[in-house]
Amino acid sequence: MKQISSSSSKKKKNTADDESAISTFRNTFQGRDLKQGTCILLTWVEASKMLISISSTGLPADIDAEIRSMNVNWALYDGFFGGNPVSPTLKASVVEGLTMMLS
Repeated sequence: MKQISSSSSKKKKNTADDESAISTFRNTFQGRDLKQGTCILLTWVEASKMLISISSTGLPADIDAEIRSMNVNWALYDGFFGGNPVSPTLKASVVEGLTMMLS
């Protein structure tokens, strides 16, 4: 398993909470048929708690998973919204949606 690294040059060793959170995140998506149009909500409740809700038929009504690790949550946040996001179009879409909501 790849170690989660912070913004500093030193790598941290994953804690038991980190490993559990990584496993939960992986298991939440593994084996799901995520077709175009599937709605995935990642709700950061606090730095150490993120809720995942998934629905292929509109807005999700239930929470599918809870990630409880500040390190994993920050790594996910950075991966989606940091300077080099895994999906620049996703980042742009979120920015556009937030702009519309806040206008």
